[in-house]
Amino acid sequence: MCEILCYVQNNFSKFPRANLLTSLVGFYRDEELFAAKKLLFSFVESLKEKPNNVPRLVKRQGDNRRKMDCEDLLSLYSFLDENSVDLPMYVSANLSRVPSISPGEVDVFALASTVAGLTEQVSVLLKRLEATEARLAACSLKSDSTERSQLSAPLVNSSNAVSATVDVLPRSEEPTFADLFQTKDENGQWFVATNKNKKSRMVSRKITGKGDAGSNCSKSIKAVPLSERKKTWHVFVGRLDPSTTEEDVSEFLTESGISVMKCDMLKKTEEWQQKYAAFRVVTDYDCKDKIFDDVLWPSGADIRDWVFSSRHRQHGAHSD
Repeated sequence: MCEILCYVQNNFSKFPRANLLTSLVGFYRDEELFAAKKLLFSFVESLKEKPNNVPRLVKRQGDNRRKMDCEDLLSLYSFLDENSVDLPMYVSANLSRVPSISPGEVDVFALASTVAGLTEQVSVLLKRLEATEARLAACSLKSDSTERSQLSAPLVNSSNAVSATVDVLPRSEEPTFADLFQTKDENGQWFVATNKNKKSRMVSRKITGKGDAGSNCSKSIKAVPLSERKKTWHVFVGRLDPSTTEEDVSEFLTESGISVMKCDMLKKTEEWQQKYAAFRVVTDYDCKDKIFDDVLWPSGADIRDWVFSSRHRQHGAHSD
């Protein structure tokens, strides 16, 4: 009598081996499976004419012992079946020790167990999500309160410190690269304006001389003819490797067919700026579009038109 061998004998040829294995491992204890395996090996040893290459009895160890013993049992049973060995009829004296479901129903129970496990995991994740949203809401309220208190505080000006409040420029104007190289926000833009004492702005006046060659003024001073004036364009080049030099940039642009009039490295006033190199490049006016070819520059480089400060804004990014 052996409940395990009785169960195997009645289901071996009806269901896939994987289902039978799952059913046995899930229902029986380690000692029961090993005893059934040993009983089947004992039967093989009692045969007068043994088949060739009979698997040997191995005593399994470790955490996965039950599954390996079950695989050994099914492998030996399959070997005997393939060699047409007549097996004795195994019966069960205790039906409570025989699984009440057939191996074909194992997948259904395994699926139900999996769904139950997933449902529990989703419930746990939902609780964590709700807790996270609550913490974020609390942090947001705290941040809004801090921001309001900062906005209500008076402005602080210092010759050695960056302003703690608003930008210098009006809302209608954007920060310029000529004024700005003072920031700690390395994930965003390069520059944040420093707050300086603003003075009332005077409208600057500009004229272009029209005196002829016979006038008195033209006898002592002369202007460069328009045909001989060289127009230039100013460009900001940033986020380059800190080892990059002015000569490197000039040589790179010259080899690319871009005429460079001047190349100056910007001063690094913040500690994080040591990780980058930034330059003000003056090129020929005819190269102002060619220098903005994104394929020309290495990946990650930051190239922009140089915008002059408000007192020079009427000149734009170029000069005559």
